[in-house]
Amino acid sequence: MGERTRSGIVTGAGGAIGGATAIKLAERGYHVLVNGRTPEKAHATCDKIKELGGHAIPNYADVLIEEEVEKMVEQALREFTGIDFLVNVVGAARNSWIGDVTLEEWEFVIDINLKTSFLCTRAVMKHMMSREYGRIVNISSFAKDGVPWFAPLGFSRIHYSTANAGLVGFTRALAIELGEYGITANCVVPGPIPIPRSQKLWERVETDPKVTVKPLSLIPLKRYGTPQDVANMVAFLISDEASYVTGGEFYVTGGL
Repeated sequence: MGERTRSGIVTGAGGAIGGATAIKLAERGYHVLVNGRTPEKAHATCDKIKELGGHAIPNYADVLIEEEVEKMVEQALREFTGIDFLVNVVGAARNSWIGDVTLEEWEFVIDINLKTSFLCTRAVMKHMMSREYGRIVNISSFAKDGVPWFAPLGFSRIHYSTANAGLVGFTRALAIELGEYGITANCVVPGPIPIPRSQKLWERVETDPKVTVKPLSLIPLKRYGTPQDVANMVAFLISDEASYVTGGEFYVTGGL
């Protein structure tokens, strides 16, 4: 199977990190089902891919809903010859002090980061098992170990940290249980990455005097990460060069 014929799914590909990942994979010659939260976001990423001469199809499934995930996989199987890779990018955080976190907020953050990866993985893995080939990449976060800069500002990422730590365990279990079928599973752990929805937050962290130790002072490479940095790691983990790499955590943190 030549690399240029491979195809698969990137969830959250209407966002910054998912979009950069979908575009990077398309540049490598992969065919990509671009899952976006809205038609506008999915089509925007597909248009960029097509401008570069790549092949992409849009999808608007809500990956929190089992039936929609199944339909997304069915669409990929109709459009492509098979599903060779799955990149689980969908995720979100909420900013609340731990004492104010409601059960509804807790369940939302756990589900959007962890349940989505479970549903999408379960939907594709039988197909991958039957072909004895597959690449699964989950996008976690350095927040899995806690985020020291937010507490001085009066809020917590307790649910976000919990969910992303769970993704690491989920990935390791997948690697163990699916390895005999030729399926690899790896986890990418990005550091701080200012994207449109978090830009103001990171600006506040860097400027608010309550935060006495700034993130940039702790990052050896002295810059924040970019969506492209994450996309580059994902592209490696899906490639043939990573065929013996599974169950790993790959930090894209600039040394943080």
